[in-house]
Amino acid sequence: MKVYVSDRRRCEVIVLPGDLADVDERFGARGSGIGEFERPRGLASDDVNQLLVADAGNHRIVSFDPVDFVGSWQEYGTFGSGVDEFDTPTAVHVDEKGVIWIADTGNRRVVRVDSLSGSGWAALGPLSGPTSADPDAIGFLAPTSLAHDAAGRIYVTDGRAGRVVRIDEIGGWGWSAIGPFVGGVPLAAPVGVCAIGDTVLVVDVRRSALVEILDAGTGVETFVEHGAAGVLVMPSAMASESSNVVYVTDPRASVIVQFVTEGAGGWSPNTTLSSIVAEGEPRRFDEPVGIAIAHFA
Repeated sequence: MKVYVSDRRRCEVIVLPGDLADVDERFGARGSGIGEFERPRGLASDDVNQLLVADAGNHRIVSFDPVDFVGSWQEYGTFGSGVDEFDTPTAVHVDEKGVIWIADTGNRRVVRVDSLSGSGWAALGPLSGPTSADPDAIGFLAPTSLAHDAAGRIYVTDGRAGRVVRIDEIGGWGWSAIGPFVGGVPLAAPVGVCAIGDTVLVVDVRRSALVEILDAGTGVETFVEHGAAGVLVMPSAMASESSNVVYVTDPRASVIVQFVTEGAGGWSPNTTLSSIVAEGEPRRFDEPVGIAIAHFA
């Protein structure tokens, strides 16, 4: 098992072991060609040894096999608001059927494709989205991450709207908005999400918090908030290794944090990898943002 993290400032993807001992490998450089990224964001892995990257600054999704970085390189999308076009995509996700979901943030929509050839293209948005007069309106202001639960439902964080949206399919069926106030506790700016079975976890950048959405949206429980253990400042994304281990990136603190749970005890930080190695030594990374867990063969 490897942990893959995108470094927005360095325009590269780094590889770490599960215990976050140190950086094992690096991919990419700044640019728009093959093997290059511009402000890479969200990551995902599929079941055929491909790592997918939301290459936000180049307005495209790319994929590659880490064993053959340049030779396996595939890219999809150009700048725009039509079919096969994106405006600053910040997240990519592969569901249990192999379907690819993309948070097309600049276009305020979520896109679904069957493959990076663009087959099966469908999009939800842009729509009017929530307003102060209608906070539950269907639509996104700035979708930034995606996950699916055991039932195949898709969760989308919409931090600007202060809510997490759950849908059954790309047409918006089963739409349910969780937030901006859940059970009296605010979801201020949820930006990262992961689902472990029926458990849905969110990182909230404004609250500097790791929270769990309870009982299909009837409440939230906060496990780590700013100042607690000094681990989260402005968290960005998260990914799960198993039912009891998740990883969170924090570009402001320049750390990657592993959280563990023993069930009823909730989630707590276990291991933190800082960008700082030692005085005078090069930093490991600068702005870790996207993250994915891969069990490649």
